[in-house]
Amino acid sequence: MKIDKIQINDFGRFSNKEIDFKDRINIIKGNNEAGKSTIQKFIVSMFYGISNDKRKSSFTDYDKYYPWGKESFSGKLKYTLDNGRKFEIYRDFTKKVPILYNDNAEDITNNYNSTKSKGSSFFEEQTGIDELTMTSSIVTEQGNVIVDQDSENFMIQKIANMAETGDEKISYEKAQSFLTKKRNEEVGTVKTKNRPINIINKEKRECLEEKNELEQYNDEKYEIEERINDIKANNEENNLLLKFATEYKKTIDKVEDIRNKADIYTENKKNNIRKKEEIEDRKKTIEEELEIARKEYDELTKKEEEEKNKRNLEEDRLKELYKKRKKAFLCLSILLLIASVIFITVIYPVGIIGLFTTLISIIIGIVSNKKIKYKIDHQLEYEEINYSNGKKEEIESIESKLKEEEIKLEIISKNNSEIDNKISEYNIKISELKKEDLNELLKKYNGISKKYNEIIKEDNLKDSLRNIENKSNEYNLELQKYEYRKKYIMPKIERIAELQERLYEIEEKEKELEKESKAIAIASDVLKDSYDEMKKFVLPKFTDDLSKTISKITNDKYKKVVTNDKEGLIVEKENGEYIPAKALSIGTIDQLYLSLRFAIAEKTSKEVMPIILDESFAYYDTERLNNILKYIYDEFKNRQIILFTCTSREIEQLDKMKIEYSLIEL
Repeated sequence: MKIDKIQINDFGRFSNKEIDFKDRINIIKGNNEAGKSTIQKFIVSMFYGISNDKRKSSFTDYDKYYPWGKESFSGKLKYTLDNGRKFEIYRDFTKKVPILYNDNAEDITNNYNSTKSKGSSFFEEQTGIDELTMTSSIVTEQGNVIVDQDSENFMIQKIANMAETGDEKISYEKAQSFLTKKRNEEVGTVKTKNRPINIINKEKRECLEEKNELEQYNDEKYEIEERINDIKANNEENNLLLKFATEYKKTIDKVEDIRNKADIYTENKKNNIRKKEEIEDRKKTIEEELEIARKEYDELTKKEEEEKNKRNLEEDRLKELYKKRKKAFLCLSILLLIASVIFITVIYPVGIIGLFTTLISIIIGIVSNKKIKYKIDHQLEYEEINYSNGKKEEIESIESKLKEEEIKLEIISKNNSEIDNKISEYNIKISELKKEDLNELLKKYNGISKKYNEIIKEDNLKDSLRNIENKSNEYNLELQKYEYRKKYIMPKIERIAELQERLYEIEEKEKELEKESKAIAIASDVLKDSYDEMKKFVLPKFTDDLSKTISKITNDKYKKVVTNDKEGLIVEKENGEYIPAKALSIGTIDQLYLSLRFAIAEKTSKEVMPIILDESFAYYDTERLNNILKYIYDEFKNRQIILFTCTSREIEQLDKMKIEYSLIEL
């Protein structure tokens, strides 16, 4: 498998960065802090995702490489498997699952398994290598070759761990110590304190003691329940009597209510009779007034007739006078007009005066006749209108009052008839209600008690009801007392159930802890057996491969690497002498460590995986650097190599050896 191209959209310090990789050796050169480690982290994260688990660290890889202030947190990687199939990964690092495309740009993400915690496992399924194995073998992060320059023992331990367990971070002895510590801390023993098993045992003892103390309340509960049942049984008949008395009282109340309504109607009838008498008295008085008014009206009418006759005579006289004067003035006017014409013609000044005198006389005559005419038309008529109208209106008013009183008498008479019907209706209802309701009640409560006959006596109803209520109150008070006591002890009894349930949970927890303790013991045994098996079969083959690698890298200066329980990792020098690995120089330890990774790289995957080295040769001298570069070129002809460096040493040595490489400068 080889990586063809990476496209960093936004990741760490990089934005819109593309890098193409070749088949053999690729050198990425850049100064310190130029982003070499970021590119390496990007490659691994594209395959496996980036960690955001804050349980392991407060500052995660996600936080470290998140491009704050940028539009995205994503990238793309193209790679080719050994069978020639090409794939492209697009990953948005804010999401767990990437998008995987085949060489036809088809989304094939769902062809591979995926989990919420780890995301898609496409790369592990394709290559057979997980992230931990990858970072423990074919990928060497910056600083992992020389973790602590002042401590050779630390590096030796890492090499020994990898040789013994396959992981530089896992030591068999530390693993066994970890299991023992895990058992003591997560389970505990009889010798430990404040561990889960100790806490559980203490709580179990406390639960049992409290449960034994509370058992006494179970017996009291049964006694209280028996007494409560007795009180309820004794109170049952009393409650039925109370129901009967209450329902019967409702019937009596209904009867009383109807009687009250009937009494209201009776009182209304009495009021109507009183009002009728008052109206009849007023009617008699009004009739007398009407009789007097009518007599006075007749007298006025008679007098008016006499006056009318007088006015008619006077009117005839005036009309006759009016006619006579009209004729006289007409004749006079004609004569005066003729005389005036003659005088004007014969004697002019005298004629004018005569004519003027004649006109004045005519005007006076006309005015006099007008007055006579007005008197005929208005004065006599006015006197006739005002003579008897007032008395007539008075009679009409009295007649109206009399009519109103007669209407009131009719209404009262009709109302009294309705009242009589209503009172009769209420009396019938009272009779039927007492009979029907009482029969229904007796039928409903028949055969329960003989005390009903005493209750239906209305005179004793209130006393009977009061006595029954008092008895019911006594029962209820006694019942309340026992219920209160029961309420007091029930939480204690419920507490017994809670304690029993808790004891069950504790027993289950004991079983879980015992199971976990056994599992840890089994893990310890399996670890020991596996370690023994590895020492017998796997480790010899592994150290043999490691020996071949270190021999080639060091030009046979160190030929063999073995391990034993007494001295751990030991190395055979070219003169045949065995020395502890911790006695080697730091440069040699570097070579040994890298040799171990190369040995593991041959066995980690079903694909020929690229080897990615970040500042792995920083402490190599020129000879060692030439040896390792030549070894890489000769031994890994079919494997892609990606070297990160901040110097030109690797480039210069490759140029001297005329080894081709692809250079990428940051």
